[in-house]
Amino acid sequence: MSESTANEDVQWEPFLLHSKFCQPELPRGTIGRTDLISTCQKGRRGKLTLLVAPAGFGKTTLVLEWLRSCDDSIAWISLEPEEDQLESFLAYLLAALRKSIPSLSERSLRQVQMMSQVPLHRVLGPLLNELHQHDTPCILVLDDFHHISDPQVIEAVLLLLQHTPAHFHLVITSRTQPTFSTMRLRAQMSLTEIHASDLRFTEEQSRHFLAHTLELSLTPQEVTLLHKRTEGWPVGLYLAGISLQRSHDHQQFFREFRGDDRLISDFLLEEVFSEQTPTIQQFLLDVSVLQRFCPTLCDAIRESDDAASILHELDEAHLFLVGLDSKRQWFRFHHLFRDWLQERLRLQAPVRWETLQRRAVDWYYEREQFDEALHYCVSSGLYERAASILEERAPFFAERGQFYSLSQWLTKLPPELLQKRILLALYQCCILISTGTRREAAHHLLVRVLGAHNANAEEQASDTEGLKGSELGALSLLRAFQARLEGDFRRFSAEAKKALSLSDTHHSFLYLEARFLLCRALYHLGENLSVLVTECVDACEFCLKEGHLHHLTSFSELLFCFWGLQGEFVMMRSFAERCLEKLSSWQMAADTPTPMSACYFDALGESAYQHNQLSISEDHLTKAIQLALACGSERLVFSTRAKLVWTRLAQGAQKQTLQLFEMLERLPSYASTASHLYVARAMQLVLRSGDEERFYAWFHRHHIDKKKLHYMTLYDQLALIHSHVHKGLFEEALALIEPFKVFCERAGIRVVHWELELVQAQILFMQGAKTEACQMVFTVLRQTAPQNVLRLYVDSGETIALILARLPRVLQKRQYDTVAAHVEDILSAFSRKHPSVATAKGDTPTSVATVEPESFLSELSPERYLLDPLSPREIEVLELLSLGMSYKKLAQQLHISLATVKTHTRNIYSKLDVKNRTQAVKRAQILQIAG
Repeated sequence: MSESTANEDVQWEPFLLHSKFCQPELPRGTIGRTDLISTCQKGRRGKLTLLVAPAGFGKTTLVLEWLRSCDDSIAWISLEPEEDQLESFLAYLLAALRKSIPSLSERSLRQVQMMSQVPLHRVLGPLLNELHQHDTPCILVLDDFHHISDPQVIEAVLLLLQHTPAHFHLVITSRTQPTFSTMRLRAQMSLTEIHASDLRFTEEQSRHFLAHTLELSLTPQEVTLLHKRTEGWPVGLYLAGISLQRSHDHQQFFREFRGDDRLISDFLLEEVFSEQTPTIQQFLLDVSVLQRFCPTLCDAIRESDDAASILHELDEAHLFLVGLDSKRQWFRFHHLFRDWLQERLRLQAPVRWETLQRRAVDWYYEREQFDEALHYCVSSGLYERAASILEERAPFFAERGQFYSLSQWLTKLPPELLQKRILLALYQCCILISTGTRREAAHHLLVRVLGAHNANAEEQASDTEGLKGSELGALSLLRAFQARLEGDFRRFSAEAKKALSLSDTHHSFLYLEARFLLCRALYHLGENLSVLVTECVDACEFCLKEGHLHHLTSFSELLFCFWGLQGEFVMMRSFAERCLEKLSSWQMAADTPTPMSACYFDALGESAYQHNQLSISEDHLTKAIQLALACGSERLVFSTRAKLVWTRLAQGAQKQTLQLFEMLERLPSYASTASHLYVARAMQLVLRSGDEERFYAWFHRHHIDKKKLHYMTLYDQLALIHSHVHKGLFEEALALIEPFKVFCERAGIRVVHWELELVQAQILFMQGAKTEACQMVFTVLRQTAPQNVLRLYVDSGETIALILARLPRVLQKRQYDTVAAHVEDILSAFSRKHPSVATAKGDTPTSVATVEPESFLSELSPERYLLDPLSPREIEVLELLSLGMSYKKLAQQLHISLATVKTHTRNIYSKLDVKNRTQAVKRAQILQIAG
């Protein structure tokens, strides 16, 4: 590992420091602890080896000595305070495991990068599954676990303990007892525990250590005295031995050497430190600000060029250095020694302490190791510098959907700094809103930030005085967010427009966020769909070109909603497939889709549903839900579950939808703009399925206003119309349909317009205006044929099937031929008892001709066919057809022309809703209308 970077082997995640997940070197001169190594080796058969003892008891050294004799793969993490947050911990966990087991895929890492407020088992699930699939024995070491207190990190460790395979073993070293319970592991004989009492040297081990490791010639009485004074504390013996090596008066040393561990350590550290030259002393104090260091970093913070030689000298003298790589370029101090040095430096030179920290920030920043730079900023209180780095780096986090990592750093800044830094407040607001579950927190943030800004503005000539261009745009975006959360959509639109006018493509996040919010605002204000679609397509193309993953997903969700209302299901599928392919290329080695692709699987599921590919639809929607859960998007989970209800009901799987119904009955505050539409659509299908009680329970809770026509209430209005039709209130339904059609036509909402015309056609058909109904359905067919929309008709009910079957008799042949193939596909969808069954390729439904008559007829009631019964002459023709008579013989038998026979046959097939003679005869037998 080169000294200028600690991560050259881990190119898939540049901010990780290699030395943190690199097994340290075993200290030189270590004495053999064969009894404890044997204990560790026996415990390998369990799940956990836990070493708990204060600093200086040799926990890490014992583990290193044990692992040297192991054949297992070793994954090591040297934990530090910054790993006490979930994303950082998981990133290092995955890096360590991939270093140990290179065949592990990158899927889990990508999931950690993308996660937001995510159920932990969703994040760790892929990793745990992969560990079970690999049979490589592996030991994972979590060194210095006392730095960990975050409940989520603790939960992650518990999940590892509970679900890892038998060939996986966890080792934890800690100064304190971990906060999680070990009772179950102890009861299962799966826990090996080693404590301070086990790690203390015996008097014989103390003698061996002093004589052979430190090469001291001491009398038995002196060895016994040192052993008793230190109580076998390994680091105490080491410090005492170092002091004795440099002492000219052993008797004076033994007279002064007494007290408890704390006093002993202070005394011995002072002894060892005072023996060093002033140059070495200053070097030790300066470098103590660093958690880990290499010569180049030491020279940078000290503005010197002697670090390499000093480190070599310290390493040769065994003076508290722990090597972190095989080339001995990266080191850390022994924790006890570093704590002592830091306390001394802070007291003696607080200004130099801050200067050294600032230089460390500069060194890491220049090497684009921004997490380390931010760590030193926060640990030294350089919050303004941290805020400047975050303002610079936040767009890169945000556009890649890495909100969790960004959020972790933002929460470490003082709240008053966020109030001053408009850009950072904007990012924090986006994070809170993006998951859909923390809108109240977002509103509080907005009130606080905008309130503070307005208070400052009152003291100035303008509320924009002192703000830069990007900050002006961010301020308008914050105001737009506030207006949106408060339901003031005109102010929402005005502020979004203002933000867009103040933004340009050079600050892509602000520019795209302004475009996105403006698009949302215009949707709420009723802008024509074609305008909104054009805007979304243009924004998506920009995101695809520039690689802005987050906003690509945001605009895509809106675009799919708009295309769904326009009936552009082929374009929906094509664009979703294109984006999934693009996401895969961005993720490079990722072998599974990123969680942020959930919206694309959702779109594929909706498109497949409309094409009656129900099994395919269910697969895509289920995948979308899994991915949405993985990235913490409860908003998308909710809307996709509504679509899954469509598919399950279409499959006749009412029982499987019960749990989904319970999740959808109450619309949560975090639901998306389109969620209400999808739920209302699902409830219409509930009514169609016969579950009147559930539909009307939902219906009465929503208090639908029949005069309120808006994008958000489209399917509420449709539900009201379907309710009227279901009750036989045709005139009331027709009174609502006409103005609704005008609204949809003006707004470009073609799908709802089609559905309204189909409902109107059914009413007309049942009222006896069958020709007019057929003409109306034909008009819709011509518009839906290019998209091959099928479920629109099937979900409308069997009366539509009757109208479709009647079309050949009503339309001119040249008219009918333009939609004949489309009609056949729709009737095929009607005909199947199990519509989810498609051809092997899943492209088109099975044709009517391949369906057995029994399955074709079993769904259809006799009463339906009596609405348009066969004439006596047609019955006579059907009876002769049942005898297998040819058309020519049948014409001779009835003394009619061959053309007349064919006309009668076509009418019979149309009225019976069949496609061939066999099906016609079978249906006639069931309906008892022929002999």
